[in-house]
Amino acid sequence: MTSELLDRALVEEATKKSGLVWVKGPGAAARALWHVWHEGAACVVGDGPGEQPLPGLVDRVPAYLIF
Repeated sequence: MTSELLDRALVEEATKKSGLVWVKGPGAAARALWHVWHEGAACVVGDGPGEQPLPGLVDRVPAYLIF
């Protein structure tokens, strides 16, 4: 198994077991967001009425998970 595959497996296991991920969008500070693990990805929902705010995160623009 390559180092890249091991890194991906570690990220997946850690993220699946956590209710929060730290996310940083372009030009925004890192923040904790609630997420759900779905089909191999950490998915966040927000910016709607009664949902978590997602300042600095834009559709189809890369964001970074911070570990």
